[in-house]
This record gives sequence, C-alpha cells and structure tokens, in this order.
Amino acid sequence: MLCEGKVVLITGAAQGLGKSIAESLLTQGAKVCVCDINVDVGGATAARLQEQHGQDRVFFMKCDVLVEADLEGVFDAVREKYGGLDIVVNNAGIADEKNWTKMIDINLKSVVRGTLLAVDAMSAGGRGGLVVNMASMSGLMATYHLPVYGASKQAVISFTQSCADNPHYKRANLSFACVCPAFSDTAILPQSDLDPRFPYPKKEAQAQFDMFGIMNPSKVGEAFLELLREESPNGAIVTVSEKFGTKVKKWRR
Repeated sequence: MLCEGKVVLITGAAQGLGKSIAESLLTQGAKVCVCDINVDVGGATAARLQEQHGQDRVFFMKCDVLVEADLEGVFDAVREKYGGLDIVVNNAGIADEKNWTKMIDINLKSVVRGTLLAVDAMSAGGRGGLVVNMASMSGLMATYHLPVYGASKQAVISFTQSCADNPHYKRANLSFACVCPAFSDTAILPQSDLDPRFPYPKKEAQAQFDMFGIMNPSKVGEAFLELLREESPNGAIVTVSEKFGTKVKKWRR
C-alpha cells in the first residue's frame, strides 16, 4: 500500500477535509491520530474509523491548536503509542473575517508551531518525515471577499516553501508540502455574517464559486494521496477543485 505502517497526525480531523484525509490514509495502511477541539464529533469520527480499520490503527485526542501544551501533548501521545511519527498534517483552520486575529492565530501561528514540533519529532534518530500544511487556493489568488483568510493561507504557503528550501531540513530527510483546495462542501465555506469592513458582493463572489465549483471533501483526501505518489514531495503545491481536478506543482525559486 501507499503508506503502509506510516504514522500520521492530523489536526482538525474530526470532520471536513481533515476527516477525508484520515479516511484516505487509513485505506492505504497508515496509522492515524485524529485530533480536534471538538471532542464529541472527533470521538465519534475515530470510533467509526476504528470499526472500519481496526482499534489499533486510529485514535482520537482532544487538541486546541491555540494551546501549546495541547499540541505538544498530542505529539508526545502519538510517539508513545506508535513509536514514531512519519507524516504531520497541519489542517486545523477557520474562515472568520470578524475574528481575524483568532483566524491568524489558528491558520498561521498554529501551523508554524505544528511544523516546528514535527521537525523536532521527525529529526530524532534521522528518521525524517513529511509535513503537509493545509493552505487554500485563496493563498494563490486575490480573494477580496475573504482578504485576511487569503493572507493567512498565502503566509502558510510562503512558510512551507521556505522550509522546503532549507538545506538543513533536506539533509535531515524532512519534506514540506502544501495542499491548496478550492471551495469544498464543509463548515468553512463563507457565511453570511461577515465583517462589513470587508464587503462581500455576493453576485461577484458567486462567479468564483461557479469558476471552481464546490467539491466533496473526499476529493481532497484523494489529492493527498496524489501528493504521496510523488517521488519527492518536498516543495510541492497541490491544488484541487471540482472543475479543474488535482494538479501537483513544484515550487521554483
């Protein structure tokens, strides 16, 4: 299988894109830690996945990515349970222009923190590994209706590409990549209650929905597997949308 026996930690995996990635990796033989701030949904998701793939292949742990001790605790728990860590997916994110400071904390700061914890965990013993940071197509194009969200995702892409280009990380067998979905049918889709300082002209915004379409989250799980099929995923940017499918590109300076 594609990632038989690999140990994976996914933040924000109770539902939506994180859940779909977990499902895809489990079908390929991985062992997965589903972590999320939502205990009820996260626990139920992990229970269903255990029924499908085995009790020893998946477990849930509560984690608020804004709480450093929570995030550190998840990394420690995964390494204690499975003896190592191969793939970290920093997926937790929100789209909330009214609470833009919190959004930057979750979408960017927690990704940086999660990446650094992954580096520490995967560098031990020279095992190496892959860090995948979930960005968005909004980080690759102008998104006037979600400007802070787009800025946070653009920053994630820049941060990830800088890590991928670091010679020290390359020597440590560490790889870094981004997955950039377009619109998907999840709770993160733009809501009507937005900050009036960031006008949301619905007619024009609908044109972007029409351009890319709205995909089932399962397509992002499939796109993640496309990334893993790359001979060298370091520096890859994976875009995925309903109308344009999945494309894997390598960043070039």
